Amino acid sequence: AVAAVSPADKYFTQRLQDPARQSNKYLQKGAIFFRLIGDPGSLVVGGLTYGVGRVAGNRRAEDIGLHSVEAVLLSGAITGVTKMVAGRARPYKDTANSLNFGLMRGLHGGTDYQSFPSGHTTAAFAFASIISAETSHWWPGSRWVIGPIFYGGAALTGVSRVYNQFHWASDVVAGPHPARGDHGEPGAGDEVLVPGLHHVGEDAVQPGSAQIVVDGVTIAFPLGEAIDRALDRFGATASVAKRT
Repeated sequence: AVAAVSPADKYFTQRLQDPARQSNKYLQKGAIFFRLIGDPGSLVVGGLTYGVGRVAGNRRAEDIGLHSVEAVLLSGAITGVTKMVAGRARPYKDTANSLNFGLMRGLHGGTDYQSFPSGHTTAAFAFASIISAETSHWWPGSRWVIGPIFYGGAALTGVSRVYNQFHWASDVVAGPHPARGDHGEPGAGDEVLVPGLHHVGEDAVQPGSAQIVVDGVTIAFPLGEAIDRALDRFGATASVAKRT
């Protein structure tokens, strides 16, 4: 998909840079809104959802919040490394040169050369993947409502980045890939990039657990309980919820 879109990078950039579109106040405000949805919105909403779930004892909200934060952070780390290695110049540097890559240039050239892939789009799609996967787990029929809403919002986050000249179209197409499942369909029952995406009542390790296998024995490291212990250490009143 990235290879297919790349030749059209300049076309999409120049179309969205049309003075009439750039001066449209609705497009300007929409671009800001969807940019904030991608980052920091996905982390803020995920963190708040986890916190509310912990306080209220709502395990479903807790799962959604914890898994979404994990997905955004993990996919963001992969995207960050890719940005450093690819060293692609952002469109505002030169809208006529969409092939301005430089190996490792993103590491020393600063944000001007960290265009590929789009971090905001990665975060938005990672968040959408979790919301779709989790709600489909609890309410199977919701996939056809929740999925289009959240994936549509994630796609508009990508468009906003092209509109603001921070990314090429191919950057945006590449953005969802770190958040994709093993079979290429985010949120469609695949395992997204989240360690231990499991739920209460299942024969599995705790939600958010990292795990290793030694001589056939699975050892889980529960992130949720680790967070509780950290909170307790600082005098928080939250109790450690037992998971089975």
